[in-house]
Amino acid sequence: MVIDNEYKAILKRFISAIPDIVFGTDRIEYILENVEQIPANERSILKNVIDRMLTSMVERDASDLEFGGYATGNYVWIRVFGTKERVKEFPQFTVDEASLMIANLLNKNQRKY
Repeated sequence: MVIDNEYKAILKRFISAIPDIVFGTDRIEYILENVEQIPANERSILKNVIDRMLTSMVERDASDLEFGGYATGNYVWIRVFGTKERVKEFPQFTVDEASLMIANLLNKNQRKY
């Protein structure tokens, strides 16, 4: 699965603007409150990355997609017929990057905490 790296610049720009003193659940709250500051065309690029991962997941008959938690080691994992496997061709995501990718998928009501 080939993904244009433009999404990485978008993630980096947003995440680098998060104040260093914001951490833990406050960091997630910051991401949820500020995701709409990303221009619509850039949010679309982020969504397309997730769409490609989901499409690949369906093509592999995977039931689960996991990324972003500390246990993932910044990798993307899928579960196929009960076996969890790391997908080497998927991009890696830090916890902040994964949080932003997920927040970008949520509508305003879903982002309420």
